[in-house]
Amino acid sequence: MAILSVKSISFIGSGNSASHLAQVFHQSGIKINQVYSRSLKNAKDLANKISASPIDQLDDLNNHSDLYIIAVNDDVIEDIANKLKLIDKIVVHTSGAKTIGCLAKVSTNFGSFYPLQTFNKNQPVDFKNIPILIDGNSDATVQALEKLGKGISANVQQANDSKRLSLHTAAVFANNFTNYLCSKAEELSGKDFKLLLPLIQETFSRLQTNSPNQVQTGPAKRGDIQTIATHIDYLKSNHPGLVDIYQYLTQQIQKEYV
Repeated sequence: MAILSVKSISFIGSGNSASHLAQVFHQSGIKINQVYSRSLKNAKDLANKISASPIDQLDDLNNHSDLYIIAVNDDVIEDIANKLKLIDKIVVHTSGAKTIGCLAKVSTNFGSFYPLQTFNKNQPVDFKNIPILIDGNSDATVQALEKLGKGISANVQQANDSKRLSLHTAAVFANNFTNYLCSKAEELSGKDFKLLLPLIQETFSRLQTNSPNQVQTGPAKRGDIQTIATHIDYLKSNHPGLVDIYQYLTQQIQKEYV
């Protein structure tokens, strides 16, 4: 079995995920060669932080790196992959929903490097606590990605296409949907939203030691029909756009607990 190692990386993408990954790898001593973005300004903004060369044309991507990380929106991964030919370099995407097979034509060594976290360029994160889910088309690729991941995280696991998709879907429920619901709570509470923060913090704190099913509370679980009716009347009068959401979630909780 050929031994693959990663001492240099090029990034295709300069968004939230690429920005955090490029900087943590740079800090860990990995050389970052190039950063590609359709916007040269965005490529320069990231490249300047990690001593890399910015490019805005895929034709300018050289083959001097050991690893190429495609960190772009899922919908354009295959379009980019179809424009690349990197022979025997390791090529990965950072998607939880895309299969590794979409990179099969790019190189003989391909896979995924998926940090299970939400990123914002302006919000620092501690990679030591972030699960890194890896996969590859060969043992050598997996081993190289595992070693790379362990250089930045204490939690690196192999996850095939099916497992990553399951976890990515779950992450949408746990993060994206809950954040949306919090935005609706802010809409309801207005300037008093910060009064809800201790409640929100307690809600998620409990999940450190309990299953969500064990700590579900509220009028829907208790079967408080009058309270539910009062809430719905209030919403109909003041926030009619939230009635359907409230009723649907209430009904789902009632089906499970009442």
